[in-house]
Amino acid sequence: MELVSVIMPVYNAERFVAKAIQSVLGQSYQNLELVVVDDGSTDGSWQIVNSFADPRMRVFRQLNQGACVARNRGIAESKGKYLKFLDADDVLYPDAIAMQVEQMSQMADDEVVFGDFDYLDAEDHIFAENHIDAEVYANYNQDAWFLAHWFMLTGTPLHRREWIEKVKGFNVRLRRGQESFLHFSLSMAGVRFVYKPGKIYQYRSYESETRITTHYTSTMPMLSDVVYRLDTFWSMVKEKYGTGPSRLSTILSQKYFTQADKYFANGMAAEGKYCLRRAQEIPHTGHSPRYRHSHKLYCLYVLVGHLFGYVNASRIIGWVASAMGVKEVKSARFERVKYGKK
Repeated sequence: MELVSVIMPVYNAERFVAKAIQSVLGQSYQNLELVVVDDGSTDGSWQIVNSFADPRMRVFRQLNQGACVARNRGIAESKGKYLKFLDADDVLYPDAIAMQVEQMSQMADDEVVFGDFDYLDAEDHIFAENHIDAEVYANYNQDAWFLAHWFMLTGTPLHRREWIEKVKGFNVRLRRGQESFLHFSLSMAGVRFVYKPGKIYQYRSYESETRITTHYTSTMPMLSDVVYRLDTFWSMVKEKYGTGPSRLSTILSQKYFTQADKYFANGMAAEGKYCLRRAQEIPHTGHSPRYRHSHKLYCLYVLVGHLFGYVNASRIIGWVASAMGVKEVKSARFERVKYGKK
């Protein structure tokens, strides 16, 4: 049996961390280690973590440096061939690791398995489940799929250590979107992600002052993170695919445009113009399908924005699109089935 290292960063998670740890130590797969890295918690998390006495568990503490630094510390301290990342407020299903180790044993060295997850609220109620659209995934260029979609979360794959080390773990520059950056980097490096239906864990979604996901939408640091990711992704795409138009370059052009619109909406004109210029410069297939997949609406947006400002342009073109019956085209990314509270 191969050793599996479960890596858990902890920061002020006293409400949930005990259940997260129990879900790891209670796995049906026994040959595992749990590496916990407390990232400078100021609540009772450290005491709760140390209340467990299991020889498979090792605990480290550091000054607060962010989840990516904590995960990378966990990678460095771990010993397993396989790595499973689990946040301190999430919950692994009992047979998750056993199932994925068995699946990985039948795969090539460049393949990594991933599965599904449930959404869990702060009161332990499952309120939705996430399934990948296997047909859409199978028909996508994998690199393009990871560039276009965010939703393969950190806990769904069982990673191979050598590939994580090849891409140098998590990017510590990022405060949000670390998993999408990691998975795209792995895909571009040559990892083939194999989707196997089956629930792996419960992802806890809730609002809290200590959660980075609560107050990120329009803050400057988070918007800057998105631009940093896009600039880095474009460098990766050029290195692997060249500078010609492709599905990936078209997706990036669209994402830069979307980001420009957000910057303008938040009064950041210089940043918005930078992203709009990048959207125009990056080669793309078709006729600039950047705004609602419509070349005419895109050109009208640029014209109105130049004349009346881009905040007004976004509103005006929204009205025009609505009058024309043009809806935003969104890919079928996953099936999210909602449930009521139990």
